[in-house]
Amino acid sequence: MLARRRGATVTLLDEGGIDDLEDSELDRVLGKLAEALRGTAADKVIARTVPEGSDVAITVVGLRSSDDGSASLLGHDSLEDDEVELWLEIPRTVG
Repeated sequence: MLARRRGATVTLLDEGGIDDLEDSELDRVLGKLAEALRGTAADKVIARTVPEGSDVAITVVGLRSSDDGSASLLGHDSLEDDEVELWLEIPRTVG
């Protein structure tokens, strides 16, 4: 919610990848996700739970626009101008 309040677009793609985690592991994974969201200055954040069978529980990507906003005013998509500000893979278990 804090990232959204500062103007970031936050998207969660839930593929059920954390549904099978024990409570303690789920708390750890969600805590890492919250820490990443608090620590990023990205304009767009996408968090995706990874399907069961992977060593990764959640992948987080944060993008910062290097565009001044004029491309969107002209109807152009500026994704190609975005810079990766955050890339994080949160492991399913502590190993």
